[in-house]
Amino acid sequence: MTTTETETELEASPSVATDFGLREQLSLAVLLIATAALYLWRLSASRYANTFYAAAVQAGTQSWKAFFFGSLDRSSFITVDKPPASLWVMELSGRIFGFSSWSMLGPQALIGVASVALLYATVRRWYGHGAGLLAGAALMLTPIAVAMFRFNNPDALMVLLLTLAAYCTVRAIESASIQWLLATGGALGFAFLAKGLQPLTVVPGIGLAYLVTAPTALPRRLLHLGAGLLALLASAGWWILVVTLWPASSRPYIGGSKDNTPLGLALGANGVGRLNGASAAGERFSGTPGPGRLFSEQLGAQIAWLLPAAIVALGVLAWAWRSRRATGEDRTFDPAVASLLLWGGWLLITGAVLSFMSGPSHSYYTVQLAPACSALVAIGAAELWSRRSEPVAQLVAALALLGTGWTAWLLLGRLHGWHPVLRYVAVGACIAGAAMLLIRLWPGWTGTRAGSVISGVAVAIAAVALLAAPLALSLQTATLPQSGTNPAAGVRVATKPPGPPGPNVVKLIALLRRSHSRWPLAAVTSQKAATLELDSGGLPVMALGGFSDDDATPTLKQFQAYVRRGEVGYFLDLYGPNGSAPQLSATSNAIRRWVHSYFRKVKVGTSIVYDLSQRT
Repeated sequence: MTTTETETELEASPSVATDFGLREQLSLAVLLIATAALYLWRLSASRYANTFYAAAVQAGTQSWKAFFFGSLDRSSFITVDKPPASLWVMELSGRIFGFSSWSMLGPQALIGVASVALLYATVRRWYGHGAGLLAGAALMLTPIAVAMFRFNNPDALMVLLLTLAAYCTVRAIESASIQWLLATGGALGFAFLAKGLQPLTVVPGIGLAYLVTAPTALPRRLLHLGAGLLALLASAGWWILVVTLWPASSRPYIGGSKDNTPLGLALGANGVGRLNGASAAGERFSGTPGPGRLFSEQLGAQIAWLLPAAIVALGVLAWAWRSRRATGEDRTFDPAVASLLLWGGWLLITGAVLSFMSGPSHSYYTVQLAPACSALVAIGAAELWSRRSEPVAQLVAALALLGTGWTAWLLLGRLHGWHPVLRYVAVGACIAGAAMLLIRLWPGWTGTRAGSVISGVAVAIAAVALLAAPLALSLQTATLPQSGTNPAAGVRVATKPPGPPGPNVVKLIALLRRSHSRWPLAAVTSQKAATLELDSGGLPVMALGGFSDDDATPTLKQFQAYVRRGEVGYFLDLYGPNGSAPQLSATSNAIRRWVHSYFRKVKVGTSIVYDLSQRT
């Protein structure tokens, strides 16, 4: 390759891709159709998925007040333990099409398709159509992404909004545009309203990318970043401000906050508490905190398949930047630097937080890494391809493939008995691809037709090597129904969703339908309340103690006042007729003892309820 050719290729890298012909359109359409098929296939098999959020979605289709606050029940006693933005999407769908599994989970799957399309568009702008397709395919086939875009947790919307923020950042950097940076802040603010503090781990990378690479003077860059920060605060803060100013007596308790404030929700157990709170549950779901956590048995199969290649890509981008500086190229903006800061900051900071957080943690939190990991793999591949005549590029590409092969061997080995041949196919493809790349280094192959053929074959083998194992696991994940609070990708994660209510529950629901109270029933914990709400078609159930019986609502005095006013019909006690239940809070046990002492017990099928309108 001549010097002129090299310069031409390198100059193609930072320019914005504008060609979008029929071939590009068709290949993108194939990618998005495949994504939709994967994410929509037998979607309703999971029924209500996470019943906690499903009950809130149902409530939001019945009451605009419940919609705005993210209430668990339509009478708005308590909210879920996250801000409500992710619920709004599913609730609007439910209001249009009627509440069902499809109307709730369908938008989540379409959010996944939109995320793949956005990541394609983001990577394509600086690195072309092929890199965009590879990034989109890698995101589509990330196993935990498949699980989360088929589930009703808030993470799906969070991923879409973070990917949108990255796209807006790319557009802002290209022309030092304050308008695009304001859009970035808006997307990040709504990501906060979907998942709290978690999505903000991408902010440092976004800020650094703009600060270092935007083609304008430093004072203007700082001014633009300040404006973007204000946009973030405005798009996240409006809901917090309204809820803070709303009289607490006429709104639901903010679940998960400990102090009944939205800031307490953002900064408490679901915020900073996730980082430094000791939690055995966190280790059970996510492994022991430490540098190897992302490759642990709990997290590895969810996200780690392409992590070695993504980490190598960081080095490739740094090398590409230094090479261009060494050749004396004078350019206002180098996409390698911007990509390194944007995607590298996202990957490294979020990865560090997920690796070392000691508070409550779930394996599905790793889905936040998927867009950055996918983008880096594609961008690294594009940079290496543009330098394919250089021996260093061949060696680095071979190293990335071998690292991917080692990871596949490790992770597939933990899936005992599941398609054991796949382990050898994935590793064999990695070794074969690496070998062909190294063969090109042999004197006489470079610049020849045979060398070009070998390069093409190596690329095809590399694609198989990178995506074979994630593809197989993603297909497996899509066939398995999931329910509960800890969705995960894998081969043994099917959790049978609860079926229709049995005869005893039907009898209980019939009794509750005759109640004219604001809450026909009170039950300890949101999980039990949510299940009964879904089974009854939306009857409001007062969830004492919130999600895990650790919310300070209601107090005994407050509950007594509700009962005196006739606002609670029955009390369901699943913990025995006498004494204290050690698994419950002191407040819930005090309420139980008071109910046992003063109200008539009624047996409904196998359930014991207390009629709060009839004293003993």
